[in-house]
Amino acid sequence: MSGIIGCWDRMDFKNAPIKFEAYVRGAEETGIRLFTIEAEGRKTLFEVSYRYGRNGNDFHVVISNFGLGDRGWAGSKSSIVQLKFDSRTAQSAKCRIMEFFSGSEEKPFMPFNVPQARFIGVIFAAHWINEEPR
Repeated sequence: MSGIIGCWDRMDFKNAPIKFEAYVRGAEETGIRLFTIEAEGRKTLFEVSYRYGRNGNDFHVVISNFGLGDRGWAGSKSSIVQLKFDSRTAQSAKCRIMEFFSGSEEKPFMPFNVPQARFIGVIFAAHWINEEPR
């Protein structure tokens, strides 16, 4: 993946492959789960964390930092390292991410592969994507 920041317009993420990419160290020695999504021959990264319910088993998937061009930018608090997306492309990405995590596609990673864990839903963090108004 290149480290070039640009704008992705009119991208369609429908049926785009999503895969676990890496677990990288964060700024405060915390781990950051990176996933990749590919559409029209282009790849980008996004961060996934989990918010657990009271019982410690039920969980939400929390999406943030969509559009990272490089693993080294994981954990950044600035949108300057995120690609820019038009509204249509942002909506397409959101739909595909929701479909992936809530659907029946294989997810061979924790907590999805833990029998007592139960997926509740997807949460998109504030400013999860750098959306350019058009």
